[in-house]
Amino acid sequence: MNNKLMKFTILTVIVLFFSLVTIGYVSVRYILFSDHSPSEKPDADVKIISSDGIKLYATETIVSDGHKWAIFVHSYRTSRSFTDPYAREYQLRGYNTLQPDNRAHGISEGKYIGMGYLDQFDILCWINYIIERDPDAEVVLHGVSMGGSTLMILSGQEQIPENVTVIIEDCGYSSAREYLTLKLRQRFSLPSFPIIPIANVSFKVMAGYWMDDASAMEGVMNSNIPTLFIHGTDDETVSVEDAYRLYYAATCPKQLYVVEGAGHGEALMQDETMYWDKVFGFIEKHKKND
Repeated sequence: MNNKLMKFTILTVIVLFFSLVTIGYVSVRYILFSDHSPSEKPDADVKIISSDGIKLYATETIVSDGHKWAIFVHSYRTSRSFTDPYAREYQLRGYNTLQPDNRAHGISEGKYIGMGYLDQFDILCWINYIIERDPDAEVVLHGVSMGGSTLMILSGQEQIPENVTVIIEDCGYSSAREYLTLKLRQRFSLPSFPIIPIANVSFKVMAGYWMDDASAMEGVMNSNIPTLFIHGTDDETVSVEDAYRLYYAATCPKQLYVVEGAGHGEALMQDETMYWDKVFGFIEKHKKND
C-alpha cells in the first residue's frame, strides 16, 4: 500500500468513526432528552415527589370504596391520556384507577426519559401512595410498551409491596440495549458499534443509569409476581420474539397471549373482547384472596 492510499484509508476510518460518534450522541439526545414543557398549573388530581425529588402527577379516579386498584403506565413519548381506554374498562369493573405521567412526559417533571429503569422507582412511589391511603389495597399494574418494560423491570425488585397482585405487560421490550440496537438497524441501517457503547456511557453520564440497567429480562428472571405477557405478531417496533423470550425466562406464575395480526400496542384494538377476557381472567385466577 503506497503512502497516499494509506493516508486516505486512515482519514476515511477517522471520518467514519467520528461520524458514528456524532450519530451516537445525536441518537442519545433524542432518546433521553425530553422536549415536554410541564404546565405551571397541572391539570392532574394528585402529585407526589419521586425518590430523587421530581414532581410527578397523575389522574386518580375513585369509583368504589373497595380495595381494588389499578395503576397504568403509558408508552414512550406519550402521556397518561394514552391509558384512558384501559382505565375505563377497569373502572367499569369496580377498580379505582391511577394514571401517572411518566417522568419527562406529560406534566410530570424530569429532564431525562427513564426507559423503564428510572420509571420503576416512580411507580413504586405511586404504589406506596395508594397503600398509605388504603393499606388493604390489591393493586394491578398494567403497562404498554415502555410501560410494560417498566413493570417487568420493577417486578424483580425485592422492595415491591405484597399489595401488588398481578402485572399485565403489553408489548414491552426485553432491554433498552436490544431495543435501541434494533432501532439503529431498522431506521438507519447502522451497526451497533461504536454507537451503542457510546450511548451506554452517555446514559450514565447524563441520566445516571447504564443502558443495561433497563433490563426487563433481568426483572422477570427474579420475579414472583403473576405476569400476563401480551404481544402482537405484526409488531415492528418490538419484536414478538421479545415476548417469547421474556415469557420463557420468567420465574413467576405466567401466561402468554399472542395476538395474531396486531402491531405495536394494537392488541386491544385487534380484539377488544378477547383482550379483556384474557386480562381479567388472569387477574381473577391470581386474586390475593385465592
